[in-house]
Amino acid sequence: MDIITGKILKYHNWIDGRIIGIAKDIGNKLIEGGMERDAALAKLDAVRQNPGSFLAVPLFAELARECIRISQKDESPNLNLRDQPLQYPIWGREHIDEGSLAQMDNAMRLPVSVAGALMPDAHVGYGLPIGGVLATENAIIPYAVGVDIACRMRLSLYEVSPILLEQKKGMFENALWEETAFGMGAEWKGTRRADHAVLDDPTWQATRLLQSLRDNAVKHSARAAREITSSSGVRSVCTSRCLACSPANISRRSRTAVRARLDSKSQTATANWRWNCILISIRASVILRGFRWIPKKVRNIGFPWNWLANSRRRIIT
Repeated sequence: MDIITGKILKYHNWIDGRIIGIAKDIGNKLIEGGMERDAALAKLDAVRQNPGSFLAVPLFAELARECIRISQKDESPNLNLRDQPLQYPIWGREHIDEGSLAQMDNAMRLPVSVAGALMPDAHVGYGLPIGGVLATENAIIPYAVGVDIACRMRLSLYEVSPILLEQKKGMFENALWEETAFGMGAEWKGTRRADHAVLDDPTWQATRLLQSLRDNAVKHSARAAREITSSSGVRSVCTSRCLACSPANISRRSRTAVRARLDSKSQTATANWRWNCILISIRASVILRGFRWIPKKVRNIGFPWNWLANSRRRIIT
């Protein structure tokens, strides 16, 4: 009985490698089943020419997959940049610097890019602006990140009239400058470290999350534990009214995503749309003005302002 050898397959232009062994085994099984050697070779060649048609055939599936793998390996990737960047939405364009826009445009010229977006807090990063979003096809780009990894945003909510916020804007901003450590790696040291009754509140021991945040409160806030940051220092501050932050103005998809994220960290969210706020910006990727975050396990301790009863500014977080 004739058999198929590796030498015969090479004579029929099969390349060296694992594929030779697979084709030889399948070809000899066909011969053992009664097929002539030439017919078996022709069948193997049919798989090689059109492997996609044989992926669902158990006998030929492995050979078909190997043929596809080899063909994809031989294909040269398209490394040419697009002449023009793909169109992408930009929020707050008037507040974004030209360097960030140029960096995002370059990313959207990549041949693997399929979609993108730029957020209003964008600024220049490494391979992509902070605040930039990039979707690619069959590609992972480790360098397409910014420099502010895992940064957050914080709110100080003032239960006062919007008119007072405008009239006393300087006072509120000065309070933040005086009592918040700004800059990369900034923290209060020595006599400037926090010394406030709220830091002795037993509620700090209620959850592991609160225990871990107390030290940050001491480092980053002078007299009140209200500006708890997850990064090294605060980078910018802006003031705002919460009038445009009704639930109707936040998409259902966004609310669902945030709720899922909060639930995963044993937190929940409540909202009061009457308040004004000063927004402590640390270049966050998600902005929800008007929310205050309350751990589930300490919902019964009362409203946050109970913690700051001795604060003459009655700052609520």
